[in-house]
Amino acid sequence: MSPLQFVGELDTVPTPAFQLEVIAVDIELELTRGVKPPLQKYLSDFPYLGDEIPDVYADVVEAFIRNFCPVRSSLGGLKSTPEYDIGEEIDRGGMGVVYSAVQKSINRRVALKVLFLAREDIFTEARKAAVLNHRNICRIYDAGKIGEFPFMAMQFVQGQTLKRTLSQNRLSVEDAICVIVQVADALATAHRSNLVHFDVKPENIVTGVTGHAWLMDFGVAKKRSEIFSDATRLQPVSPVYCAPEQLSLQYGERGFRSDIYSLGLVLYELVTGRRAYDGDLSQIIDQLKHDPPRRPTDYDSRIPAELEAICLKAIQKQPGDRFGSMLEFRNSLTAFALKSNIDIHRAIVSTTT
Repeated sequence: MSPLQFVGELDTVPTPAFQLEVIAVDIELELTRGVKPPLQKYLSDFPYLGDEIPDVYADVVEAFIRNFCPVRSSLGGLKSTPEYDIGEEIDRGGMGVVYSAVQKSINRRVALKVLFLAREDIFTEARKAAVLNHRNICRIYDAGKIGEFPFMAMQFVQGQTLKRTLSQNRLSVEDAICVIVQVADALATAHRSNLVHFDVKPENIVTGVTGHAWLMDFGVAKKRSEIFSDATRLQPVSPVYCAPEQLSLQYGERGFRSDIYSLGLVLYELVTGRRAYDGDLSQIIDQLKHDPPRRPTDYDSRIPAELEAICLKAIQKQPGDRFGSMLEFRNSLTAFALKSNIDIHRAIVSTTT
């Protein structure tokens, strides 16, 4: 199934940003399989997306190459703005790049997230994240534009994304629980503020040098009232980590339990070293909608049965079959950690740099 066929079969109206995300995921999956898909295929299938497709295509290909042949680059050679001294590149994805920078006015080191596309929702993200006060949610300091590129200045965290960590090594069960408990606690705080993240995935979780985990990117987060008023529109999330109800309303309402599902998929990947659903984009979507994932112990018999049960409960296809709240999910993991003599506050050795 091509991205065009996938978008055409959705029973809700996809936004242009969602379609660009689908294209980006398809390009990355093809590259992972050793195939460089032709740009013209996407231009022909999505002519109404205009000049944005070549930019996304180039950025995903460049990011893929960079992951195997690391290089340093800068924003078109730009080293400074009136407010920021821009340093080296920290991370890069299909939609943007993050730089180390210094905010000149108060001599504060920040992470400067710059988007390749002119997305105004970066300012919405800044406003939403700014109201959340939690030690595991990355602070937002500023938002604006550098030339035509939107940017957001965030709290600088010395560490790396879980996506990069997973590309290097598999976490231990103890480390995985430490990460997920922290992120679940952050999401529980967001949920208490009636804010649903809707894009929980390894790229949006950073682990610092002390083992501290940070939840990033509230760009598609929604207030509970917005979910119901915008129930027929899809958001630009990664199909690989989204809940079934984010793709088809037949699975129930999108909401807090959608975040539980996505975080459950991350937990599954951390403890098994594999995604719950894998293959090309069409295979992943088909499995997500119709097939139960393999039990984690099928991949590693050493995974404790209780942890497996927690993981599988979080990724039930029907929202009502999952944990009742993110706090319940977190507490189940905490109780398991206590019984297993796992210190959930210890440093995470495998993610330090």
